[in-house]
Amino acid sequence: METLEPRLLLDAAPVAVDDTYILQEDAGLSVDAQEVWKRVSPSNAEGLCAVGSDLYADLGASGLWKYDGVSFKRISAWDAQGLMGAGSVLYADFGGVSTGGRGLYFSLTVVRA
Repeated sequence: METLEPRLLLDAAPVAVDDTYILQEDAGLSVDAQEVWKRVSPSNAEGLCAVGSDLYADLGASGLWKYDGVSFKRISAWDAQGLMGAGSVLYADFGGVSTGGRGLYFSLTVVRA
């Protein structure tokens, strides 16, 4: 087994499948990759959900974000009230329409050959 220098580990992008995601109140979101912590976002995630090898984070008023192991991108400006994954589908509860929300949505993960 090859031993890498710590600085090389810090520069290596994590692979979402086998990583550990840590959510600490008011401390942001971090990923434990190869026993080295890498900050994904300084924002306080209100909820997390994994679908396949992707991590979805509800960052409250900052919207819904997707982390694929390399990049962290906003996929919706809406504030999700709840997230759930089933198979390759992400379900997001954006609040009830009767209370000013947008309802329940789902997103299919597209697999390309």
